[in-house]
Amino acid sequence: MQPLTTQSTTAQTLKASKETIKTAAQNNPAADEAATKDNKTMPTALAFKHPWRPEQKRVVEKLDTYLTDKRIHIVAAPGAGKTVIGLEIFKHLQLKTLAISPTTVVRDQWMERLSDFLPNGEPHPDWCSHSLTQPALFTTATYQGLYGFDKRLSKPKAEPEHPLKNDALPAFDSMQAWFKHHDIKLLILDEAHHLKAAWWQILMKLIRDSDDLIVVSLAATPPYDTNATEWSRYIELCGPVDEAISIPELVRSKSLCPHQDYVWMVNTEERNLALLNCQKEKLDQFIEEITNHQELLTLLQRHYWRDPHSPPTVQTVLYHLEECFALLGLLKKQGHPLPEHLLAIIEKTPDEIQPMDLFDWEVLLQSFIDGKHYPDVTPMPEFRESISQLLRGKHLLKQRRVSLDNSARKLQVFNKTQERIKGCFDITNIEYANRQEWMRLVILADYIHDEKYQLSLDGLEAPSGCYPIFHYFIHHLSEELTAKAALLTGRLSIIHRSVLPKLAKQLAADRYVTSVPYSEHPGYVVLSMPSQYLSAALTALHKSGDLQILIGTHALLGEGWDAPHVNSLILTTQTEADVTTNQLRGRAIRIDPDDDLKTASIWHIIAVTPDKTNNALIFQDLNRRFKTFAGIHANALQIESGIERLVFADDEYANETALSQSIPFTQHSNQRMAKRLKDDIFNLQARWQNALE
Repeated sequence: MQPLTTQSTTAQTLKASKETIKTAAQNNPAADEAATKDNKTMPTALAFKHPWRPEQKRVVEKLDTYLTDKRIHIVAAPGAGKTVIGLEIFKHLQLKTLAISPTTVVRDQWMERLSDFLPNGEPHPDWCSHSLTQPALFTTATYQGLYGFDKRLSKPKAEPEHPLKNDALPAFDSMQAWFKHHDIKLLILDEAHHLKAAWWQILMKLIRDSDDLIVVSLAATPPYDTNATEWSRYIELCGPVDEAISIPELVRSKSLCPHQDYVWMVNTEERNLALLNCQKEKLDQFIEEITNHQELLTLLQRHYWRDPHSPPTVQTVLYHLEECFALLGLLKKQGHPLPEHLLAIIEKTPDEIQPMDLFDWEVLLQSFIDGKHYPDVTPMPEFRESISQLLRGKHLLKQRRVSLDNSARKLQVFNKTQERIKGCFDITNIEYANRQEWMRLVILADYIHDEKYQLSLDGLEAPSGCYPIFHYFIHHLSEELTAKAALLTGRLSIIHRSVLPKLAKQLAADRYVTSVPYSEHPGYVVLSMPSQYLSAALTALHKSGDLQILIGTHALLGEGWDAPHVNSLILTTQTEADVTTNQLRGRAIRIDPDDDLKTASIWHIIAVTPDKTNNALIFQDLNRRFKTFAGIHANALQIESGIERLVFADDEYANETALSQSIPFTQHSNQRMAKRLKDDIFNLQARWQNALE
């Protein structure tokens, strides 16, 4: 591919950047060695070695058109090649660059992918760096590292007892001073959807103090599920989305493999139902208390919008429509006349205003705590803080967000369902029955949960963490799979002793595998070496088939873990944010260069109850996540988002007469999912191709 023609504005920026470096060198001939490395230019021209895929070429050819606001915001599904696009932008602009990633694994991928731009045999460039204390022309770091570096710079410097004691600490009093000194002109935010408030504050300081800085944001899934404040903050930093690369077009270009999502249902325990009922009773009691809290009611009624002499704009009310209905509901409940100007805006009569419900209380309390629509006079601030403390004490306020229904906490109760462990085992048997020796299964959980190292043989007395799942598996797996399961986490890794010789061959020559017997099973051993050395080795054994079941945490085997051979993935919890879910799905749907016919299955385990209200919450959360990624319909040749495409029940079961005589819904749905996998193993490739056409 020929180099792109740079726009005049970008060329001027590049020229100015180089002139700044030159002037600084002339004015400070005693610049240190780090600054010399800092200003090195690329000794060889960079060129991407491989053909650009259609969706990548579309982005690369339009780079200059994105630069009008000095922001490039690319949304691309996992597997789209965001890193090589970022490196192409660096090559195109040739500006001093800082690339920031959420983890060290993702950070290191920048250097790995750089080899795709260097001539064969080119050594590791000396114009690249992993160190913020010794930055180079192209520097990579993590968001956590940048945050810690900012803390170090902001901390008051004590006089060193020895001239060399603080030598490693940069001589800058702020991150902005460090940023300006090194004249960084291009900031790449990798996986920008991970940004936290503290990280955002640091980055915005750098951006606001750098008029000519270009910001490139690469994200798999923007944080659509955040509140309005967090979303505005995200857009302020990253700018509007310039280009999006979707999963279907990646499947079309053979950048991702054909895949399907499946949902496996398990029943929650009675003790979890009792806990939910207890939560509901406490919430009902709290609502009763605030309904009769006269001081709170009086202050809530002092809302600015009630004043007919200073009415809100139509745009303001429509933007906060739920707040308007909540305020009118409160006034009606208290017997106050409803403001005519508000009724006119929403085109309602007093009789059409509904009684307050839980959602109305949540909206109104949120507005009161935010304080934007209330006078900031005594005793308002003091009472606002008092109410905030009360809500926090009842776990109804977190990070200044009110959640009376507390859906996240309810869903956490379902995550404690121990039957998830049995669900993982049942899915594994179904996968193995269909894929046999070709199965490459990964099970991801939130936590290790090895607090009880010794478990009963059923393994179901602990939450569905990695260790309890592994413990259950090795005591129940069929003979042909017994030696092919492994646990891989940050602090605990266990494999079958028969795999040890093959593991040793995968390790570097200067690394020796050490192990101790596993007390819970004579065939297994606990590996006593750091996970960074084990991860690549066990991944290679998983690819070769010496291991077929790999059980680990989201943190280690989630985002950034490169294992394109994985063709089956089980997600054990149902409360992950859609951003995280999309990243985890990406572990399984990558193409495998060694298997052109690869198809992948992604299993989501949900716990259900006989209570329709709670199940509605579960399916609502599931649908929210499925709205953010498109896939093929279970039956029709069409691509769509949402859980409707999964078709949990057939027409016969939906019939009321059949329903009364049929098997339980959970069992019926699981049977359909198992049958669907069997059909998809042979048909999914063709179905995706036909649907895309």
